[in-house]
Amino acid sequence: MIWNGTLWRALLLGVPIDGVDALPWGRALAAGDHADRLLGIGRAFLLGYDTTLMDGSHRGIERTLALLDPHQVGFAREGVAMGLVVRAFPRRQSGAERLGRFIRAAEGRWALLDHIGAGFACGSLGRSPRYLLPSLDPLLAYYVFDGLGFRDGILRTRRTIERTRDRKGMLPVERRHYEYGVGRAIWFVKGAEVDAIAAQLARFPAQRRGGLWAGVGFAAAYAGGPDERALGRLKIAAGMHVDDLVFGCTMGCYQRVVAGSQVAHTAHASSALGGAQPHELAELALTEMRATSVDSSAPDEAAEDFRRRVTRRVTALRTKGKERFRPSSTGVGVGASTDPWGAYARPT
Repeated sequence: MIWNGTLWRALLLGVPIDGVDALPWGRALAAGDHADRLLGIGRAFLLGYDTTLMDGSHRGIERTLALLDPHQVGFAREGVAMGLVVRAFPRRQSGAERLGRFIRAAEGRWALLDHIGAGFACGSLGRSPRYLLPSLDPLLAYYVFDGLGFRDGILRTRRTIERTRDRKGMLPVERRHYEYGVGRAIWFVKGAEVDAIAAQLARFPAQRRGGLWAGVGFAAAYAGGPDERALGRLKIAAGMHVDDLVFGCTMGCYQRVVAGSQVAHTAHASSALGGAQPHELAELALTEMRATSVDSSAPDEAAEDFRRRVTRRVTALRTKGKERFRPSSTGVGVGASTDPWGAYARPT
C-alpha cells in the first residue's frame, strides 16, 4: 500500500494537511506567550507520524529522528509509535510487535512517550488500547490510555475539555491514565497559561481531578512553558491534588532524564513543584519501579502500587523537606551525570 502521510493524517486524525497550526486550539495558541514551544512540539509529533506512514522502515525513521533537535525527539517518537500502530491496522498483533521492537531498539529510554503515541493511534482507529498491554512493560503499559486521553483532549476538545465529557468502559487504572492524557491536553489547549489551566480543572468533577493534575504535572516537566513563579501559582492552585501534580512532574522528569534530554524548563518544574532536581525525582521513580513486584496475572495492581509508592515519596518531600534519596541498585547516587542511562534505566 502506498501511504501519503498528510492525507492519512487528515483522514485518521482529523488534523488538517496544514498541521496543528490549523486546528482550533492551534490558531488560538498562535497569540500566546508559549506558542512557538507548544506548536513546535505538535509539528515534531506530526513529522514522526508522517515519516512513519510514508516510509515505515527502521532506517527511514532513524534518519528523520537524527535530524531533530535532541529535545524534540521524544515528541517525534510519539508520532512514530502512532504511525507504527496505524500502518499495522487491522493486524493488531503485528502492530503490538512492531511497537515493542521500536521501544526495545532504544533500550526503553523513551518508553513513556512511545506508549502514549500508540494509545493516540488506537483512539483514532476507534479501538481500545487494551490489546497492546501484554506486549509492554506492565508498570508503564497503561500509558497507552494516557495517549487515548491526550488524543481526545486535542482532537475532541469541545466534548472532552470544554464539556468535561468522559469515556466509558475503562478499568480504574485505565481511567486514571486516561485522565493523565486529558490533563496534558489541557496544558496545550490552554497554552500553558497556569491560571487558565487551574480554572479549567476546577470545572471537572472532583473525582477526576487527581489524574488531570498529574497530567498537568507531567506536561510542566516535559513540555514546559511557564517560569518558576507561575509554576508556584500552579502548585498552590492544585490544593488537595498537589501530590498528584508532583507525581506527574516526577514522571516527566524521569522521562527526560532516562532519555538524556534534560532542558531548563524540566529543572524549573522539578524545583518549583517537587522541591528537587530532575535527576533526584528520576531516581525516586526508578527506585520505586525496582521495588514494585509485578504479578503477570494482575499488572493493573502493580501499576497502581507503583503510583502509590511514588506518591508517598513525593508527599514526604513536600511535607518534611527534601529527604535523603536512597541510592539506586546500580550504586549511582544523587548528583550523578546528566546522561545517567546506567543509573536510571528501566530493566527490560
